[in-house]
Amino acid sequence: VRIEARQGTTLASGTIDAFGRDGPGGKVMLLGPRVGLIRNSTINVSGRTGGGTALVGGDFQGGNPDIPNAERTYAGPDTLITADAIETGSGGKVIIWADDWTKFYGTINARGGAQGGDGGFVEVSGKQTLHFNGKVDTTAPHGATGTLLLDPATLQITNGAAVAGDLSGNAADGTVLAGDADGGTTNGVAGQTLGGLAGTTNVILEATGQI
Repeated sequence: VRIEARQGTTLASGTIDAFGRDGPGGKVMLLGPRVGLIRNSTINVSGRTGGGTALVGGDFQGGNPDIPNAERTYAGPDTLITADAIETGSGGKVIIWADDWTKFYGTINARGGAQGGDGGFVEVSGKQTLHFNGKVDTTAPHGATGTLLLDPATLQITNGAAVAGDLSGNAADGTVLAGDADGGTTNGVAGQTLGGLAGTTNVILEATGQI
């Protein structure tokens, strides 16, 4: 499934189902200059024998020339993306990307199969700015836990609540507009959020500038 706006904004607020009932999950791509997952947006690329692939705003580190990168990507708190292996096989691949800023407040699951298989790979990155206050689960009951990559230009890990401005009205109103600011904050990952990920995924922190 490929949904792409050549201009303007791609907004998803319903369910996109690429579930693999007899095999691995399928592939879903939501692309455009600005991409928003709002309301109860659900993407399902889980499969009986392995998780599939979900690309929202771009591919791994924005480096796939065949996949256009979004400038700004937003995923609201009711967003759910699943790339689980249901019975056997490894969890899938989920990428949330933007060349400018990414604001992610939803849930991603890329879990290994109940009978065997490793957890999947998840990247949530904004090349310049990342606001992350979500949940990621890449556990595997009979395999190795998967990985979450957070990769903005500059990364600030703060103690306590999320960085001020993360839930400002810019994208939280269900729009991803060209004029939206980044909340006037530095790039932030809430310390309590990373604490909440303990045991559900391995976390890799990268930055092209400073951490």
